[in-house]
Amino acid sequence: MGVEYNNEIPKEINKEDKDTGEIIQVNRETRRKIKDIFRKIAKLTHPDKTNSDKLINHYINAKKYCEQNNLFELYLICVQLDIVFDLSDFKIEELIITIKNKKNELINLEKSYLWLWVNSNSEEDKDNIVKLFILNNG
Repeated sequence: MGVEYNNEIPKEINKEDKDTGEIIQVNRETRRKIKDIFRKIAKLTHPDKTNSDKLINHYINAKKYCEQNNLFELYLICVQLDIVFDLSDFKIEELIITIKNKKNELINLEKSYLWLWVNSNSEEDKDNIVKLFILNNG
């Protein structure tokens, strides 16, 4: 069976949906720890220390996530760079908020035309999704 869809207009992902830039409220101690994590990342990825585009991209993202107090995204960067830090020092509520934000991003992605198209089971389904996109956005 093909992908199920109807004439309901899916919400397209735009820059604001993908990265709201919303600052997560944290306490002073957590903020200090987030800055310490950022410093560990910056030691390996700062543009003055490396010529690698990939590492510089990690630095740029880490800086943005540090400003947003986004511990979850900083943690993912640390995993990619083999930087170890202890999550048990952080309040679980702050992590839950970040995880909820990630879930909302995934929900928005799953509603997009692109998601429907990529996950289609047949060329006919893909053609129908393209037609629906053109009809709603043409």
